[in-house]
Amino acid sequence: MTVTVKNFQVVGYFKGKRGRQPFQFQLKGVKKEDVIEQVYSVVGSQHRVPRRKISIEEIKEI
Repeated sequence: MTVTVKNFQVVGYFKGKRGRQPFQFQLKGVKKEDVIEQVYSVVGSQHRVPRRKISIEEIKEI
């Protein structure tokens, strides 16, 4: 059984101490749900932002 890893581009913003901060990531994942989890993990840990303050506007496969 082979698993295909895809590249995704994620665009969104989070509400931080300085207001609305946009972000754009290019991440690898098997499905969109995996990439969404990675975004929450990375943004939350780097910027100390809870998940409810992170908004993902677009996810597309590249």
